[in-house]
Amino acid sequence: MRIFWESLRERQRSILAWMIGFIAFCGLLIAFFNEFPDLSFYDEIIAQAPEIFSALVGELTTLTTIEGFLSAELFSLMFPVMMAVLGISLATSLIAKEENAGTLELLLARPVSRAKIFNQKMLSLVFQLALMMLACWASIVLFTSIYNVEINAVNLAWALVALYLLTLDFSMLAFALSNIFNRGIGMAISGALFVVSYFVSNLSAFISSLDKIKDFSFFTYYRHYDLLTNGANYADLLVLLVPILVFYWLAQAAFERRDIGL
Repeated sequence: MRIFWESLRERQRSILAWMIGFIAFCGLLIAFFNEFPDLSFYDEIIAQAPEIFSALVGELTTLTTIEGFLSAELFSLMFPVMMAVLGISLATSLIAKEENAGTLELLLARPVSRAKIFNQKMLSLVFQLALMMLACWASIVLFTSIYNVEINAVNLAWALVALYLLTLDFSMLAFALSNIFNRGIGMAISGALFVVSYFVSNLSAFISSLDKIKDFSFFTYYRHYDLLTNGANYADLLVLLVPILVFYWLAQAAFERRDIGL
């Protein structure tokens, strides 16, 4: 596990900074919700807003409950974007950054198989993203407790699991593409797919042609408000899990066959 720990040590300051950022952001939003408990006027604005507006800003729900507030302010767009930026940047730097720096040859010269190197690098990605989700869950539970706001911690955990799987979908894709091609292509394609997937899922209710392909969008299975209010939907979570396994296999196959001049 030496490579795994080295990968974490190299990014320990970055990991800490991201965790503090997530905790502070969650704390500020919970404080805002507590400071303005009567947000019914927002519900009136939502009711009067054009339906297509939700395609641009995310799912519009009631803001008078903590579940609706978190769904609209965090889970709809802000959390996915933040996690996608972190996940894609991490995934594309795991191998490509070392290759560009000329240290990949030294890494592969160790008496360790490529499969072990790949798996430990991948484990560091999975672990770092999991830390962010844990920090978000703990901070929301903590601050809602401080401000006496009731929230179902289990349902919150399931919503974060769905976000975690969604993030890994794009991160694993970026990792696979960066191994097959290069880091730039991996970031560009996975980032573009994130944007397209988001708008396909949200615009499908208004554009009939998109309704036919919405099932191919990862965001279609990321039903954060339902998860926050009703708990786990195992079918949706399974759909989000399968692409991760496929992209993992593609990335591993590409890394095993990659020619780096050794």
